[in-house]
Amino acid sequence: MPLLNRYPKSLIRLILLGYGMVLVPLLLAGLHAVYAVTQLQRDGVVAIDSAVGSVRHGLQMTDHLVAMERLVRQYQVLSDPTLLDEYAAVRLKWR
Repeated sequence: MPLLNRYPKSLIRLILLGYGMVLVPLLLAGLHAVYAVTQLQRDGVVAIDSAVGSVRHGLQMTDHLVAMERLVRQYQVLSDPTLLDEYAAVRLKWR
């Protein structure tokens, strides 16, 4: 008989207890989902920053290679030794 004393004695209390038992796990699941989405957003920002940096470095490498090619072609046409010095400077930046 002592177990019967632990249960709510009115129907409204029983209904509220049922809602509470259903609502608490749903709230916890919602909070966990918000946390997981926030972590995914942070990881996405890091990945995008990394991709942007890689693209930027790739474009800089391409610019240096084009400059080196241009200097070598100018040297072939003009035979000016200062162009080789400029080529060496650009190559040093590229490395």
